[in-house]
Amino acid sequence: ASINVLSAPSMFQPNNQTICCQSSTTPINFVGNANTYNWTATGSSPLLTGYTSAGNGNIPSLQLSNTSSTPQNVIYLVTPSNQGCNGTPVQFNISVMPCLSVSTPSDQYYCAQDNASAFVFSGVGSSYTWVNTNPNIGLQNAGVNFVPNFVTQNTTTSTQTATITVTPNFMGCAGTPQSYTITVYPLPIVVAGADQAVCAGGSVTLTASGAPSLTWDNGILNGQTFVPNSSTTYTVTGTDANGCQNQDAVFVQVNQPTSATLNINACNSYTLNGQTYTQSGTYDQLLSNAAGCDSSLTLNLSLNFSPSQPNIYVQNQINLSTDLTPGLTYQWITCSDLTPIAGQTAITYNPTSNGVYAVVVTNGCGSDTSLCTSITTIGLEEWAKEDMLLYPNPNNGNFTLEVPEALIGKDIYIYDMQGRLLDQLELSTKVNYIELIHFARGAYWLQIENEVPLKWIKN
Repeated sequence: ASINVLSAPSMFQPNNQTICCQSSTTPINFVGNANTYNWTATGSSPLLTGYTSAGNGNIPSLQLSNTSSTPQNVIYLVTPSNQGCNGTPVQFNISVMPCLSVSTPSDQYYCAQDNASAFVFSGVGSSYTWVNTNPNIGLQNAGVNFVPNFVTQNTTTSTQTATITVTPNFMGCAGTPQSYTITVYPLPIVVAGADQAVCAGGSVTLTASGAPSLTWDNGILNGQTFVPNSSTTYTVTGTDANGCQNQDAVFVQVNQPTSATLNINACNSYTLNGQTYTQSGTYDQLLSNAAGCDSSLTLNLSLNFSPSQPNIYVQNQINLSTDLTPGLTYQWITCSDLTPIAGQTAITYNPTSNGVYAVVVTNGCGSDTSLCTSITTIGLEEWAKEDMLLYPNPNNGNFTLEVPEALIGKDIYIYDMQGRLLDQLELSTKVNYIELIHFARGAYWLQIENEVPLKWIKN
């Protein structure tokens, strides 16, 4: 008899594999000199499914699921066999990553400028990446593991919505993304109105707009009139249908009435705010101040008056005097040239030569001059008294003047009653015809150089 000894069958070592949960494995085709390859499969956790525990021949592609939170392995042990002879078993592994998951919050709703709380993602995975479709809500466009707290934004007039998509990750595997939304409503545009000013005791009405519900502070009701006690800033809060609120403010200035007193010294009259006063006294005016409120003005007025035209009295055909009035000063003048007479500042004056004289009285408000008075009795020669004639007097301006022969060639001066020189003529003969028709009706002085002036009247 013969004995046939067979060589032990053998096979090549299959490659280990690592796959993500519910991914497909690579088909395993055994290579060796065996006719049969028997294998067993043992899972490291009952939460690892999708494989057969035993079989023979090549292993097709499998879709394995690992619902635990850690990686799990399927351990294959393959025995090559040939005509009843078994070779050395060969082992290889298929590592399956856990099926990943992530918990997300429910959809969120905010008003602009709210504080959105942070949210930390949890589930099965080593990290959680997220993306934001609308950074205009105030949230960055991407992040890992958590969404930070942030202040919501919406600068438009319409609702802004962002979708946050979160993907769990583990050792290169990505789970099924989960999404939720963050909605940000715009704030209502609340308008409190323009600032106002009112006088104390006056009323104002605050009328805001921009939201269905408008609430003022300080107990003010929208659109209702009230009387403010003092200058105050009033704030209105508007609430829209989404519960979003915004504020605006208005300043109400309460202006007060004012009062003032003026102490005035004036001459003759005083005009204040269009009102003229001609007597000393205390006067009250009710005006509007710069803010448009009542202004009480008290005027304490002391008036001084310009002197009246003084009178001149003649005593003994020579001596001049005027009335004594307290507060006045006196200055005697010559009417021929209106020159003050030196040292003559009393109420009396005794001329030393013939002439035409007047007195000027003055106080702090002005001065006035008396009518001119002629003195003709000082040293008057008899021949001048008898022989110098002016006639007819009065008349219409055509006069005849007869003078002594000694005055021929001298000048004639015509003055008004205030002593102002009006005309000058020359005497050419004893009988002179003088035409003064161009003068206005009234009284005038005619003087021949230093001789006694004559008064004439034009009618």
